[in-house]
Amino acid sequence: MTPTSTDGGKGGSIHAYGVAAALALLILIGLLLIGGDRIRPRVLDFDCGGAEVEAGQKQQLRFTFSRPMDHGSVESGFTIIPPEEGSFSWTGRTLVFTPKIAYIPDCEYWVEIVSGEDVFGKQVMPYESTFITGKNL
Repeated sequence: MTPTSTDGGKGGSIHAYGVAAALALLILIGLLLIGGDRIRPRVLDFDCGGAEVEAGQKQQLRFTFSRPMDHGSVESGFTIIPPEEGSFSWTGRTLVFTPKIAYIPDCEYWVEIVSGEDVFGKQVMPYESTFITGKNL
């Protein structure tokens, strides 16, 4: 007995389309798995505490990443100019830099993260930004 479709014709075409669609999806999934994830991790947000950092303060700098990062590799790729000593801490995907001494008054600072990896070994996209400190009153 041959299956009959709901419109009265000979059946099987709906089943064939379903199989073809499933096969196409399997091929696409396979290509994605073989090709791997090509999106590199990046800094989503940089927060220095405002448009102008107060002079004489040890304001923390916060960098939020798009993925969980390998802490040591990102810290090694961090630069601040003029140079400032400080410490690093992490909260989830956010790196926090706390300077050891207060920032220089009336100065433009440049920060960058030029290297580092996420927890899967993908290289971070380079990031740079600036902030300005206020005048010392």
